[in-house]
Amino acid sequence: MISPDAPPPEPPLVIVPGTPPAPRHAPSAVVVVAAVIGLVLGAGGMGLAWMLSGSSGATADAREACVLLERSLPIRLDVASGNRLGAAVMLAQAAAETDSTYRPLATSVLTMLKAYQGTKVEDPEFQDLLAKTRSICGEV
Repeated sequence: MISPDAPPPEPPLVIVPGTPPAPRHAPSAVVVVAAVIGLVLGAGGMGLAWMLSGSSGATADAREACVLLERSLPIRLDVASGNRLGAAVMLAQAAAETDSTYRPLATSVLTMLKAYQGTKVEDPEFQDLLAKTRSICGEV
């Protein structure tokens, strides 16, 4: 038995073929304004943090290339050393593309990678390239 205080049952949902869907409402102006303010504040915060960090993207890339070079020492003829040298080349080239003062570093690391691929790491030529590159890294 149905209680007299109970709400009436809802009618069944009838979908008639060919009827258009209910119209969608555009987001309210408040939601749009809040989203824009959030994006502006977020971008401003990121920009401020980047500015206060004191390192440009090029400087950070050059420093990381040198860090990878140091982590590769002693350089061996193995996959890990080759991958680190390759990554150092990519970072040094990225730095040089953004800031031409890092061109000598990019050139030196690339020359070193080419020598690594075609010589023994104990050869004096390779050791001279390594010393030159480390010297350039000392100025970054």
